[in-house]
Amino acid sequence: TNGMGTCLAMREPVLIEADQHFLAKNVALTCCGAPILDSGGHLVGALNISGHLRLSAAPTLALVRLAVQNIENRALLAQHRRHHLLRFHPHREFISTAGEGILAIDGDGRIVGANVAALEWLGVPAHSGLCGQRVEQVFGLDRAVLQALQGDPAAAEPLPQRDRGSLCYGIVQPPQLPGKSPAGSTALPRADALAQAERKVLR
Repeated sequence: TNGMGTCLAMREPVLIEADQHFLAKNVALTCCGAPILDSGGHLVGALNISGHLRLSAAPTLALVRLAVQNIENRALLAQHRRHHLLRFHPHREFISTAGEGILAIDGDGRIVGANVAALEWLGVPAHSGLCGQRVEQVFGLDRAVLQALQGDPAAAEPLPQRDRGSLCYGIVQPPQLPGKSPAGSTALPRADALAQAERKVLR
């Protein structure tokens, strides 16, 4: 057992301390790891914190989970920029934060990607329960209603649900068209704006 190997095998965050390690040479370490999933639920990596200091389990696991949420959300927003992105949360003020649910929806209204928070808010155990479904089956939104939802979190609308999960508020981020400059868009995704700021500082 070790932080990274165990979280990959169990597909959930873990904290491995001292003599919980299989190898004797690792007993001085405390390791905390969490798996990273893509928008289809496939395992793509892990985030691991290891050190000689004893780590408090709850805060360390919370930190790793938050970092993984941000990584997964940023990857989903980048991968599905050509799709409608339905971003939702039971509290409208938490839309565009790490805990928001995100569904990527194609031009036919079919869900083609989701983050882990979306599964949790909708009470779905796995990505396979959402991906491939029509958004009408989940929220009762047809294409016209979907396209009418504004992209401003302050104007998030209640989403009609199909007998699952909690009441949520949602916004829709429209597809970014090929060849369209993000700098010229009036609905620039926050993740894209942050990425551009990071690139500017690094350069």
